[in-house]
Amino acid sequence: MNSAPAFNLARPVLWLALALIAIHVLRQGADENSDTWILLAFSFIPARYGEIGPLLPGGEAARFWTPATYAFLHADTLHLVVNLIWMASFGGALARRFGAVRFLLLSLVAAIAGAALHYLFHAGEEAIMIGASGAVSGMMAATARFAFAPGGPLSGRTADPAAYRVAAEPLSAIFTRSRALGFILVWFAVNLVFGLGGGLLAGVSGPIAWEAHIGGFVAGLLLFPWLDPVPPDHSAGNLTRTLLKSANADARQREAQMTVARIINEKGRDVVTIGPGASLAEVAALLSEKRIGAVVVIDKGELLGILSERDIVRGLARHGAEVLNKLASDCMTSRVVTCRPEDTINDVMQKMTTGRFRHLPVIENGALAGLVSIGDIVKRRIEEVEREAEQIREYIATA
Repeated sequence: MNSAPAFNLARPVLWLALALIAIHVLRQGADENSDTWILLAFSFIPARYGEIGPLLPGGEAARFWTPATYAFLHADTLHLVVNLIWMASFGGALARRFGAVRFLLLSLVAAIAGAALHYLFHAGEEAIMIGASGAVSGMMAATARFAFAPGGPLSGRTADPAAYRVAAEPLSAIFTRSRALGFILVWFAVNLVFGLGGGLLAGVSGPIAWEAHIGGFVAGLLLFPWLDPVPPDHSAGNLTRTLLKSANADARQREAQMTVARIINEKGRDVVTIGPGASLAEVAALLSEKRIGAVVVIDKGELLGILSERDIVRGLARHGAEVLNKLASDCMTSRVVTCRPEDTINDVMQKMTTGRFRHLPVIENGALAGLVSIGDIVKRRIEEVEREAEQIREYIATA
């Protein structure tokens, strides 16, 4: 039976880890003078680029190699182990995607970028800087460019070999991924805390070179697309727009299917009616009792008109309180605009907007079949907008 090995590092990571360990063991076995010479010749020292540069081991030539070689030296075993753990965790995914050459090239550039930013903050200082943290930070940043993408090794799904070959998203897109954004924010916060707090970490001798971390991290973010061997998925950039268009098309189709018949079937077909001989006082009492805005005036099953709150208010404005003694037939709107069960919401909204009224009787086979109000239309439109928003959120969340 085949089983996965318990210790399964990507080969480039394993080679690099063995090199770091071998150099550290070599230094541990060297005498104090030899170890001091190694430190001064291969560590990054900002003051090396000043007058004392030629006086240090390695001379002026060391100005060219130390921005990279400092990454192979560590202050103590704990310093080395911490970097190895982070490199195994994040460098492995990157190495499987990049291969040895690209992986080592990105690590080299990240180390140099870390040294450059450290120099900007400490130009002229004689304190040495050592450690692979700048290079490892670059690995972490480059891994974040693809690992949190859908199907990537850190996307929350079970990783398989294909997870390391998913098409990377644009830099702006990773800031929309909660996992990726959280990782980047926490990473920067921790390093800024080190910087503002003096750069000291319990258990590690000497200050933490947080500037080198940030320089390497930024380099990894920016350099990734230039070294990434996986072709970008050009359709991925248009995925969200495609899904939004699909959602809008679905919404338009649902709008076409949302008819007056569906509304009156859902709300009920009962209509409050009144005879033409009822007084406006009776109509007002009925509107208040039923908590509605209009009644339909019918006589022997024939639609004569519609009487709304607005009609009563207009009558009060013209005739005062005496209008309450008038008949419904005196104040109703007799030229009634109606709709049919097969009309859509958009059709009804257009009629209401054009006619500036809020109620439409529904006529089916020549008979009164229901009544729709502006409230019914608005309610359905709000429900539709909420469905569209939820669908778009689901599309984006699964994109």
